[in-house]
Order: sequence, then structure tokens, then C-alpha cells
Amino acid sequence: MKWRDVWDNVWLDHQGVPIRSELAAPKSRDRGVTVVDVRDRITDRVDAIRDMRDEFTGEMRRFLPPGNLLDAVGEDRYWEYVLHLIPTLVSTLV
Repeated sequence: MKWRDVWDNVWLDHQGVPIRSELAAPKSRDRGVTVVDVRDRITDRVDAIRDMRDEFTGEMRRFLPPGNLLDAVGEDRYWEYVLHLIPTLVSTLV
């Protein structure tokens, strides 16, 4: 899972767009893995990124306009929200 994927999924959830789990199987098949593999890899990635907030924020600077939106990404509360939300979303895949 790339930083942009993290951002996209959090943003979509905030907009009220549900994860469409029926799309996970074809996408995982295209990559030669199972949906469970995808779920496990994303969960591992979230565990690994816990201390990588500066890298996430740096990457998002490439995509987000300066100002309130980018400032929010750097807040502790937002980061904790991201780290909580991604596993929650992933759990809906299987």
C-alpha cells in the first residue's frame, strides 16, 4: 500500500464512500494473490508505518495544496485516525 493509497482510502471514507469489497477479489487475482494476502499485507504495512508519519506527510505535500488540508495531515489526531481507520477498512475485505 502506497502513501497515496492510504490518503485515498481515508479521504473516500470521510466522503462516505464505502469500500466495495467485491472489487478486491479481481484486483488481488490480477496481482496473483488472495484477498486475505492483501488484507494481511495492508495490516503489516499499517504496523510498519506507525513511526513513518514524516514520510507520509512529505509524500502528501506532492499532492495536497498548501493550507488547511495539508496542515491537517500533520496533526497527531489525524495520524492516529489514519492508523485506526485503515485496518478497520481492510477488515471489510474478507
